Amino acid sequence: MAMTAKQAQAKAVKEFGPPAAGSFWLERYVPNYKGRCEVCGQAPTVDGTLYGVTVVSTGMCGPCTWGEAACLDPGVWNDPVE
Repeated sequence: MAMTAKQAQAKAVKEFGPPAAGSFWLERYVPNYKGRCEVCGQAPTVDGTLYGVTVVSTGMCGPCTWGEAACLDPGVWNDPVE
């Protein structure tokens, strides 16, 4: 049986403790090619995963999520911030 988003968050809380107020645990950002950005209509949109389970779908493309044109490329979504 596949893990649900709620189960993934509960597992992360057990492993790492509770996240900061108003936030949640994420492992990676992944492209979702099934939808279009609610703001500008671009694809893909940004989903956040934890233990391979989608725990958040932003409904927005990379540039609309992070405010950077370079974020249209999903390959940069998980790069370290300098």
